[in-house]
Amino acid sequence: MIKLLAYLYDYSVRIFDRIIMYLSRHLFARCGKNVIFFPTKSKFLYKNISIGNNVSIGRGASFIASISHITIGNNSMFDSNVTIRGGNRNIDIIGKLIVNYRNDDKIPSDDIPVVIDDDVLVESGVTILKGVHIGRGAIIKTGTVVVTNVPPYAIIGGCPAKFIKYRWSLQEILQHEELAYSQNDRLPIELLEQRKNFLSVLLAN
Repeated sequence: MIKLLAYLYDYSVRIFDRIIMYLSRHLFARCGKNVIFFPTKSKFLYKNISIGNNVSIGRGASFIASISHITIGNNSMFDSNVTIRGGNRNIDIIGKLIVNYRNDDKIPSDDIPVVIDDDVLVESGVTILKGVHIGRGAIIKTGTVVVTNVPPYAIIGGCPAKFIKYRWSLQEILQHEELAYSQNDRLPIELLEQRKNFLSVLLAN
């Protein structure tokens, strides 16, 4: 009997969350088709978030950008407890107490958009900070703190994030792009050929 009641409770909670999810979709600046998220178990500043199609956002998400914007492309997955911050507080005013700071005290560099391209996997417990651009096909490993841009198809991890490897060779990435995207949507080969430059920057951080 207890197991049955627990099952019914869990089922009703999931149904309620799906209803709230459906009702909350229009609060985003943009929300594409087949987007899954958990509004009762997450925190979103909806008006400053744009989401593409086929995106899954796990429980415990905290996506906040009070002034800037968070843009998420198509076909991306976020595991549980992922944090995205599109800004920082300004705490540099002499004579002002921490509790008295407001958005009006910020300078432009305090709020920079976060952009996450298509086909990105963000594993659980990741933190992505202001101004970060995560390239197509990248994988961000569990617990990573991302403070710099991530090139397409890179795998990064650590705190702060460090380059681990690319998912495939350049030739394999080109083959993947050809199979997965139309000709107009494929990344320019010139961008993909910058892998060595991206790698040197990541390894220097």
